Amino acid sequence: MQVLSFLMDLDTTTIALTVLAVSLTTFLLLVHLLLPPSPAVLDLTSPSQNHHVVITGGSSGIGLAIAKRLANSKGVSHITLISRSSFKLAAAKKEIESALTTPPANPSLEIITLSADLAVTSESSFAALSTTITSRLAPLPPPSILFNCAGVALAKTLADADMDFFSHLHNVNVMGTVAATRIFMKVMQVRRSEYVEASERSKHVELAGETRERSEHISVTSSTSTHSLNLYPHSRHAHSVNK
Repeated sequence: MQVLSFLMDLDTTTIALTVLAVSLTTFLLLVHLLLPPSPAVLDLTSPSQNHHVVITGGSSGIGLAIAKRLANSKGVSHITLISRSSFKLAAAKKEIESALTTPPANPSLEIITLSADLAVTSESSFAALSTTITSRLAPLPPPSILFNCAGVALAKTLADADMDFFSHLHNVNVMGTVAATRIFMKVMQVRRSEYVEASERSKHVELAGETRERSEHISVTSSTSTHSLNLYPHSRHAHSVNK
C-alpha cells in the first residue's frame, strides 16, 4: 500500500522518466551480459608473456621487417617465418639474429623457419599443407599472433596478361592468406590471439595501362573482415592494413 500511495503522489512526467531509466538500465545490462568483452591487447613488452608470433612471407619485405622488430621485444619467445624459399628463410634468420640487441631482449628467443607454399587450390592440398605446418609447430607454444604478409606484386598490360597470370595472383595473394588463416583459426579462437593481414604490395604505384592485383587487395581486405567476425565472439582481434 505504501508503494501504491507513493506512485499516486508522483506526476506523470516523473513516472515516465523513472520507467525510461529502469528500461535503459535493463537494456545496457543485457547488452553487457550477451555481448563478448572487448578483445584484450596483447602485451609484447613483458618477459613473462612468451608469445609465439607466426609470420607468412617472413623471409623478405614487410614480413621480415616485422620479425626483426618483434625479435627485440621482451614478450616474444618464438618467431616462426613461413615462406616458399628455404634459401631466403635461412638468410632472413641470419639477418634477424644479427639485428638483435646486446644483450637480447629475450634470451630464450627462438626463430623457426618453415618452407611451404601457401597457394593451395584444393581441399586435399590444403589438408597436406595444414599437416605440414601443424606437425612442424606442434612442439612449440600455440601462436599468439598471425601476420599474413605473403604475396606477390606483379604488373602486366591487359593485352599481355593471360588467365594464368590472374590465377597466380589470386592463388598467392588471396587463397594463400585464407589457407594460413584457416590453419591457425581454431588455435586463435581458444587463445588470446590476434590476426593481422599486412601487405606491402599496396604501396606500389598504379601505372596507366597496367593490370595489377588491386582486386586481390580488395578480396583480402574483405576476407579479413570475415575473419574478424569469426574471431570477435571469442574476444580476439583481426586487423587489416592492406590499404
